[in-house]
Amino acid sequence: MKLFFLALSLTFIYGCRVRLTSDQRAYLGTLISTPSEFVVPKSRTEECRGKAQTWLARYTKMKPQIITEYIVVTYNGVAEGDYSYVVTFEPRGDSTLIAVSCRGGGASDTDYKMLAVASALKIEEYPWNSPTISLRNEKILAYYLMTGDNPYPELIEW
Repeated sequence: MKLFFLALSLTFIYGCRVRLTSDQRAYLGTLISTPSEFVVPKSRTEECRGKAQTWLARYTKMKPQIITEYIVVTYNGVAEGDYSYVVTFEPRGDSTLIAVSCRGGGASDTDYKMLAVASALKIEEYPWNSPTISLRNEKILAYYLMTGDNPYPELIEW
């Protein structure tokens, strides 16, 4: 019986691994240092708000519920694996503070510390069923709003 559960567990763990390319690993390494809050010039605020709306409509099950000049909020998740987002836009003189938040999987920095170790050790497989998927999604959206780059949408859990 113990052997059966061990085999079942190993099958589950192996099935939850994704083989990453070296470019994907480098991109995920970049996400480690990507802040969830950042400042953009006031002239980029509308562009970032539009990008947030487009990204959320394209890459989440929970579609935008509230869209104002200061906030974009998706519906709350109704099932495990549903990720809800809040993106705020706080005017600060000639700039805007943008804050991205994703909830649903239970965010923690542990996933990113493990990513850094995996990247340093050149590990090509990494388990993506982590409870910190929401943090990864949050960082991907923040990176997209900061840079305009979304090179690997297959890494977004939705």
